[in-house]
Amino acid sequence: MGLVTLTQFLRPDGARTDVSVELPDDICKLAEKQVLSCEALNEDVVAFYSYPVDRDPEETEITSLAINGPGPDSPVETLIKLIKEVAERFK
Repeated sequence: MGLVTLTQFLRPDGARTDVSVELPDDICKLAEKQVLSCEALNEDVVAFYSYPVDRDPEETEITSLAINGPGPDSPVETLIKLIKEVAERFK
């Protein structure tokens, strides 16, 4: 397991802070080539954003929504799926 750092945008003013998430090593390796960020849209929903470090975010950013809590749509599972999707789509 390793740590992946994301930029978290805070409401209401968009202030930024770094947050780290522990993920499997293979996912951490994929995440090294991505710019990752997130924000809580409300108490129940988190938005994750990712794009390749060497690409224009306006053309390549992908967004995924997670439901706070356990399960297949949990924030950690959604982040893992997003990192894999970006890595696959922009090989």
